[in-house]
Amino acid sequence: MPRKVFVKPQCPEPSIRQEANGRDGSAHLSMGLDLCVIEGDERLFADRISSYSGFDDFRKEWALLLGFDLEDMDGFGGEKPWTIEPLQCFFDHSDCEGEISWQDAQQILAQARKDAPKLLDFDKEFNVLIRACEAAVANKLPISFR
Repeated sequence: MPRKVFVKPQCPEPSIRQEANGRDGSAHLSMGLDLCVIEGDERLFADRISSYSGFDDFRKEWALLLGFDLEDMDGFGGEKPWTIEPLQCFFDHSDCEGEISWQDAQQILAQARKDAPKLLDFDKEFNVLIRACEAAVANKLPISFR
């Protein structure tokens, strides 16, 4: 019997982008994290949330706002186990691969809408995250990290 092979859909947005760099308008390649919501071959949402280091900064600052230090947590250099920290589905998640379910996106969406005005330095990151969560919830599809 032939083995079934599942091919994971790729986010049409590339992981490496050419972006303007500095005053002269020259370009360089920039690596970062894209959030995607895909159904079959159709891209319902895809946008760059941040560079990898920018995403790390975003999560650290949001965690502090929510009352815990991400660097104290297991998997982030610390030894504190995940027990009652809010939005573990978001914070204890790979920063470059995997998916977040639409049900978890619903939780993230509610908190992100509430906290976005409190962390204005991360307005772009919250904007992309909120739109990704809205697309995931509306279509009952996961958010892919790419």
